[in-house]
Amino acid sequence: MRRRRRPAPSVGRPIAAIENGTVTPEELAKLRSRGCLVVRGHFPREQALAWDRDIVDYVEGNQFFDNYRGPGDADSAGLGTHLDPGTLDLWMTTAYQKAFRHLFDGTIEQYDPWDAAHRTSGPQYPGSTMCSAFRTFQGWTALSDMDHDQGVLHTVPIPEAMVYLMLRPLLDDIADDDMCGVTVNQVFPANEKLHPLLLEALSGIPDVKAGDSVWWHADMIHSVAPIVDQQGWGNVMYIPAAPWCPRNEKYAASVLEAFRTGSSPGDFPEEHYERQWSNRFQETDLNDTGRRGLGIN
Repeated sequence: MRRRRRPAPSVGRPIAAIENGTVTPEELAKLRSRGCLVVRGHFPREQALAWDRDIVDYVEGNQFFDNYRGPGDADSAGLGTHLDPGTLDLWMTTAYQKAFRHLFDGTIEQYDPWDAAHRTSGPQYPGSTMCSAFRTFQGWTALSDMDHDQGVLHTVPIPEAMVYLMLRPLLDDIADDDMCGVTVNQVFPANEKLHPLLLEALSGIPDVKAGDSVWWHADMIHSVAPIVDQQGWGNVMYIPAAPWCPRNEKYAASVLEAFRTGSSPGDFPEEHYERQWSNRFQETDLNDTGRRGLGIN
């Protein structure tokens, strides 16, 4: 049996250190190396717990679970290892060919996973299991306390792993018509058969409290662990970091149109649950941050 070496998965810092600008160069270097960060106390714990109660009241008050038409949800089966930056478009669109140029032109040492050039305007292939927005970090905020063994995020804390993932289909043991399982309308897979060395580094985040947030590089392999002995309720709100850029400006316009009618946004199945919910969030309820994020004013 191989011994699994698991590097520490994430840097952990209180929100005050970030707000006060006291994060050290050494900590920033560690974040750049690992690509994952836990921010402690990003929001007050009681505020996060109140958000959790409000969301539960909102969906239950509108009989969401009586009308849900999506895939079954065990709240405990987990989510397999995968990536979300795109699928075949990563190899086949002009913008991504430029973004990953160093992987294919013999200058692989110059590849920088933190270089966002060409990603802010390039298109993605359509599908319901992808994200049209450009994210510098994926992220979620804990709305409840969760221990490390209660279905939390796991990552392969190596942003440079994208090099191997992109070049893996070009190796001799892969058929010419096989992209290691990457195809449209499905997430980018990572598995023990094709990427065993990378998955040895799969590591879970530590215990988190309501109000903590977790961030990880948008190209990183990640998963949600299954729960064997579930203890209580676990809930997170997915809030990535999405800078204003041409690609996100275009997506924001489509989200705003869906928001105004209570429709499902473009990257999601056309289920439109909220269209008939009388107490859904309205444009007049948006604060300045929400209005700016949707391109209003």
